[in-house]
Amino acid sequence: MHLTAQTLTIIGIPLLGMPAIIIGFWGLYYRSQASNNLKPDSKWLGWGGLGRGPIPRSEFSELGLWYRRRAFLLGLVLVAWFFVIVSYCTFAIWLTS
Repeated sequence: MHLTAQTLTIIGIPLLGMPAIIIGFWGLYYRSQASNNLKPDSKWLGWGGLGRGPIPRSEFSELGLWYRRRAFLLGLVLVAWFFVIVSYCTFAIWLTS
């Protein structure tokens, strides 16, 4: 294994993987907070709404909508970060070949 390949493997994988894990956990946190902040008279409260598809926007309180928007934005950031990882891996393969 070339020195550049070793450097890319040792430094690059944790440097790219850790932010992806952190972004993913924060996205899950925001998503769970959004589902916990439904309107008091919502039919989606509790486990009754599980498996019926996505919760409509009108069922969230204002705080729930804020958490829902944050979860959506973090989903987009995670997809963008995935493209960064793919381009990094493609560059590493090109560099070592």
